[in-house]
Amino acid sequence: MHYRIIVANKTEFNNWQNCYKYLADLLLDENAVKPGYWESVYEREKQFPTGLQVTEKFGIAIPHPINPELCIEPSVAVAILSKPINVNSMADPNETISVSVVIMLALVSAENHLKMLQKLMETFQDEKFIETLQKIKDPQETKEIVKKRLSLF
Repeated sequence: MHYRIIVANKTEFNNWQNCYKYLADLLLDENAVKPGYWESVYEREKQFPTGLQVTEKFGIAIPHPINPELCIEPSVAVAILSKPINVNSMADPNETISVSVVIMLALVSAENHLKMLQKLMETFQDEKFIETLQKIKDPQETKEIVKKRLSLF
């Protein structure tokens, strides 16, 4: 399956809400999602946060909407943060996790969603991979590396 990948390198946000809204707006601008997508992501995040401590050193967040019908084209928006943000943990919503990478999903089927989550978990448990992403300045280069590593052609 072909995925659209949007990358925001070296971005900095005060909180998860600003970060997630920024990524949702990028997806909307690319016509990958419908209006209401951000609100659906926000509602889901309040109920079921998506922060994961994937390694001892790094956390990631994988926000996505409650309503997959708001997704037009299978897409992934990735933010490599220059300064980590705090998000609530998927394992314990009362805990916060410092995350350096945010991967916003706009997937059209539950099957795609599960496959993507498995791939993301495998990929982002590699600290060297995250460190490599943090060093890259060119969003196009980040996009190519993420696309290749996740097999998103």
